[in-house]
Amino acid sequence: MSELTYVRPVVEQYLTVTGRTYFTGMTYADVRRLQFDFETTGLAAGQDRIFMVSITDSDGFSAVLDTAEMSEADLLRELARIVSERDPDVIENHNIFDFDIRFLVKRAEVLGVPLTLGRDGSEFRESRDSVKIGAMSQSFTRYSLTGREIIDTLQATRRFSAVQRDL
Repeated sequence: MSELTYVRPVVEQYLTVTGRTYFTGMTYADVRRLQFDFETTGLAAGQDRIFMVSITDSDGFSAVLDTAEMSEADLLRELARIVSERDPDVIENHNIFDFDIRFLVKRAEVLGVPLTLGRDGSEFRESRDSVKIGAMSQSFTRYSLTGREIIDTLQATRRFSAVQRDL
Protein backbone atom coordinates (compact mmCIF):
# COMPACT_ATOMS: atom_id res chain seq x y z
CA MET A 1 0.00 0.00 0.00
CA SER A 2 2.84 2.46 0.73
CA GLU A 3 3.91 2.49 -2.93
CA LEU A 4 0.41 3.73 -3.82
CA THR A 5 0.29 6.57 -1.29
CA TYR A 6 2.41 9.69 -1.28
CA VAL A 7 1.91 12.34 1.37
CA ARG A 8 3.27 15.77 0.52
CA PRO A 9 5.49 17.46 3.11
CA VAL A 10 3.61 19.41 5.79
CA VAL A 11 4.74 22.79 4.44
CA GLU A 12 3.38 21.95 0.97
CA GLN A 13 0.11 20.77 2.50
CA TYR A 14 -0.20 24.05 4.42
CA LEU A 15 0.50 26.15 1.32
CA THR A 16 -2.05 24.17 -0.71
CA VAL A 17 -4.81 24.40 1.91
CA THR A 18 -4.30 28.12 2.63
CA GLY A 19 -3.70 29.15 -0.98
CA ARG A 20 -0.43 30.81 -0.02
CA THR A 21 2.21 30.20 -2.63
CA TYR A 22 5.79 31.21 -3.34
CA PHE A 23 4.92 33.47 -6.23
CA THR A 24 1.61 35.08 -5.21
CA GLY A 25 1.16 38.44 -6.89
CA MET A 26 4.21 38.04 -9.11
CA THR A 27 4.24 38.09 -12.89
CA TYR A 28 6.48 35.73 -14.85
CA ALA A 29 8.94 38.60 -15.39
CA ASP A 30 9.16 39.14 -11.61
CA VAL A 31 10.44 35.61 -10.98
CA ARG A 32 14.24 35.55 -10.86
CA ARG A 33 15.42 32.41 -12.68
CA LEU A 34 18.95 31.02 -12.80
CA GLN A 35 20.28 28.20 -14.96
CA PHE A 36 23.57 26.34 -14.66
CA ASP A 37 25.15 23.52 -16.59
CA PHE A 38 28.24 21.45 -15.83
CA GLU A 39 30.86 19.86 -17.99
CA THR A 40 32.50 16.88 -16.30
CA THR A 41 35.38 14.55 -17.07
CA GLY A 42 33.05 11.54 -16.72
CA LEU A 43 29.89 10.31 -15.05
CA ALA A 44 31.30 8.96 -11.75
CA ALA A 45 31.15 11.84 -9.27
CA GLY A 46 33.35 10.03 -6.77
CA GLN A 47 36.31 10.16 -9.13
CA ASP A 48 35.49 12.39 -12.11
CA ARG A 49 35.61 16.18 -11.86
CA ILE A 50 33.56 19.21 -12.79
CA PHE A 51 35.81 21.28 -15.03
CA MET A 52 33.38 23.94 -16.26
CA VAL A 53 30.15 25.59 -15.13
CA SER A 54 28.09 27.97 -17.27
CA ILE A 55 25.61 30.16 -15.45
CA THR A 56 22.89 32.44 -16.83
CA ASP A 57 19.92 34.17 -15.31
CA SER A 58 16.72 35.90 -16.35
CA ASP A 59 18.28 39.34 -15.83
CA GLY A 60 20.88 38.76 -18.55
CA PHE A 61 23.76 37.73 -16.30
CA SER A 62 26.11 35.07 -17.66
CA ALA A 63 29.38 33.58 -16.49
CA VAL A 64 31.60 30.64 -17.33
CA LEU A 65 33.72 29.16 -14.55
CA ASP A 66 36.60 26.96 -15.67
CA THR A 67 39.19 24.89 -13.82
CA ALA A 68 41.83 26.29 -16.21
CA GLU A 69 41.51 29.44 -14.08
CA MET A 70 40.75 28.00 -10.62
CA SER A 71 40.67 24.71 -8.72
CA GLU A 72 37.53 22.59 -8.78
CA ALA A 73 36.93 23.44 -5.10
CA ASP A 74 37.19 27.16 -5.88
CA LEU A 75 34.85 26.68 -8.85
CA LEU A 76 32.22 25.23 -6.47
CA ARG A 77 32.76 28.07 -3.99
CA GLU A 78 32.37 30.63 -6.79
CA LEU A 79 29.17 28.94 -7.98
CA ALA A 80 27.78 29.21 -4.42
CA ARG A 81 28.83 32.88 -4.23
CA ILE A 82 27.16 33.69 -7.56
CA VAL A 83 23.92 31.91 -6.61
CA SER A 84 23.85 33.83 -3.33
CA GLU A 85 24.59 37.14 -5.07
CA ARG A 86 22.10 36.64 -7.93
CA ASP A 87 19.51 35.36 -5.40
CA PRO A 88 17.22 33.44 -7.79
CA ASP A 89 13.71 32.33 -6.90
CA VAL A 90 14.06 29.38 -9.29
CA ILE A 91 17.03 27.25 -10.33
CA GLU A 92 16.38 25.31 -13.53
CA ASN A 93 18.31 22.84 -15.62
CA HIS A 94 17.77 19.87 -17.91
CA ASN A 95 18.16 16.63 -15.89
CA ILE A 96 19.07 18.59 -12.76
CA PHE A 97 17.74 15.96 -10.33
CA ASP A 98 19.16 12.83 -11.92
CA PHE A 99 22.59 14.20 -12.78
CA ASP A 100 23.67 17.77 -12.06
CA ILE A 101 22.74 18.17 -8.39
CA ARG A 102 23.69 14.60 -7.54
CA PHE A 103 27.12 15.11 -9.16
CA LEU A 104 27.53 18.56 -7.57
CA VAL A 105 26.67 17.32 -4.07
CA LYS A 106 29.09 14.39 -4.36
CA ARG A 107 31.95 16.57 -5.66
CA ALA A 108 31.38 19.07 -2.85
CA GLU A 109 31.46 16.21 -0.34
CA VAL A 110 34.69 14.79 -1.82
CA LEU A 111 36.33 18.25 -1.83
CA GLY A 112 34.98 19.33 1.57
CA VAL A 113 33.22 22.39 0.11
CA PRO A 114 29.93 23.49 1.71
CA LEU A 115 27.20 24.07 -0.90
CA THR A 116 25.32 26.89 0.78
CA LEU A 117 22.94 27.58 -2.11
CA GLY A 118 19.74 28.01 -0.08
CA ARG A 119 18.41 31.51 0.40
CA ASP A 120 19.24 31.19 4.10
CA GLY A 121 22.71 29.73 3.44
CA SER A 122 21.53 26.13 3.85
CA GLU A 123 22.62 23.16 1.77
CA PHE A 124 20.60 20.76 -0.39
CA ARG A 125 18.07 18.45 1.24
CA GLU A 126 17.06 15.28 -0.55
CA SER A 127 13.87 13.24 -0.49
CA ARG A 128 12.16 10.60 -2.59
CA ASP A 129 9.46 11.84 -4.94
CA SER A 130 7.66 10.77 -8.08
CA VAL A 131 6.60 12.50 -11.26
CA LYS A 132 3.62 11.46 -13.38
CA ILE A 133 4.51 11.18 -17.05
CA GLY A 134 1.51 10.11 -19.08
CA ALA A 135 0.02 7.00 -17.49
CA MET A 136 3.23 6.15 -15.61
CA SER A 137 4.83 7.49 -12.44
CA GLN A 138 8.60 7.65 -12.16
CA SER A 139 10.37 7.74 -8.83
CA PHE A 140 13.34 10.08 -8.41
CA THR A 141 15.42 11.85 -5.78
CA ARG A 142 14.21 15.43 -5.33
CA TYR A 143 16.68 18.01 -4.08
CA SER A 144 15.36 21.09 -2.27
CA LEU A 145 16.86 24.40 -1.22
CA THR A 146 15.28 26.73 1.30
CA GLY A 147 13.73 29.71 -0.47
CA ARG A 148 14.34 28.43 -4.00
CA GLU A 149 12.30 26.24 -6.32
CA ILE A 150 14.22 23.73 -8.44
CA ILE A 151 12.80 22.84 -11.85
CA ASP A 152 14.00 19.96 -13.99
CA THR A 153 13.22 20.86 -17.59
CA LEU A 154 13.77 17.23 -18.66
CA GLN A 155 10.80 16.18 -16.50
CA ALA A 156 8.74 19.06 -17.91
CA THR A 157 9.62 18.04 -21.47
CA ARG A 158 8.69 14.41 -20.81
CA ARG A 159 5.34 15.44 -19.30
CA PHE A 160 4.61 17.75 -22.24
CA SER A 161 5.54 15.03 -24.73
CA ALA A 162 3.27 12.51 -22.98
CA VAL A 163 0.34 14.97 -23.06
CA GLN A 164 0.91 15.67 -26.76
CA ARG A 165 0.83 11.92 -27.52
CA ASP A 166 -2.44 11.57 -25.58
CA LEU A 167 -4.10 14.36 -27.57
